[in-house]
Amino acid sequence: MTRPLPLCLAVILSTLPLAASAQDFGASLGLELGRNTQRSENFKRIESRFAIDFASRWGLQVDVAAAKYEGATSTAPSGAFHLTYAASPDWTLGVYIAGDDLRPGNYVYYGIEAAYDGPRLSVDFNAAAIDAVNSSLSGSRFGMDLVYGLGPVGNGQLSVLAGGAVQSLTGGDRQMGYVGVRYGWQNGVNLDLTVGQTDVGDTTMAFALRFDLGRKPHFGARDTRGLFPAY
Repeated sequence: MTRPLPLCLAVILSTLPLAASAQDFGASLGLELGRNTQRSENFKRIESRFAIDFASRWGLQVDVAAAKYEGATSTAPSGAFHLTYAASPDWTLGVYIAGDDLRPGNYVYYGIEAAYDGPRLSVDFNAAAIDAVNSSLSGSRFGMDLVYGLGPVGNGQLSVLAGGAVQSLTGGDRQMGYVGVRYGWQNGVNLDLTVGQTDVGDTTMAFALRFDLGRKPHFGARDTRGLFPAY
């Protein structure tokens, strides 16, 4: 059966002025290292996000990531395609299709998203339906990330972070929340320090080093290891 969202994506993409020169291009590369303190297990994740905007307000974003959690056999490769629309200077809307391989399960996500990028506050919200490949299982997930700038400190900018995600899926219900701080330099280098908590009482501590090249992509990563690193 044809999936409605991929069909819509194909129709909209066919109308985009892809032959036009891009007005804006950006990328973000990141490395995250963390630890689940209850299980005494480590996790690591690398990610890359690439975005391009066009003169018609439409844009594309592509995500590629991989992650390894001790105790899990899979390196959890994942990818996503976002179709974005700049509704205003501060608001960007999007639809996306994403997938990851968690072994033994492969999953596809069909989602909608919205991002607000103000002078000090940035918010990234997403909601998606889950389709388990070669299985009758289905579910949903929701997530939100907030960044609030406190102002300049030394040679960079200090911000506070907060967010989380919740997933409803038979055999895979998950909840994750986190708080943290970010220190960013003017050259696009950012260091995040976060502490997270799961619904099963596991605590995580992690740091991530990210490099923003050009205009930062509008939306964050949508893969499972990115949203729920402790599982």
